[in-house]
Amino acid sequence: MAFIQESSLSLVLRSDNDGISNLLINRPKSYNALSIDCMNELTEEIERLGDDPSIKVVILSGSGKGF
Repeated sequence: MAFIQESSLSLVLRSDNDGISNLLINRPKSYNALSIDCMNELTEEIERLGDDPSIKVVILSGSGKGF
């Protein structure tokens, strides 16, 4: 699974495949705690998913040890 990453500073990474979207919270040093910036990025991605009729399933996960 390859995540789309616009920059190394992205807090939420997205990967789509066959109607399934994987959202990966990318804050492993903080055990993927939801900061305001992270919540804003996550909200933006979820809004984009709502506009994409090809996506049927969303999986939310965290990078590193904690989620």
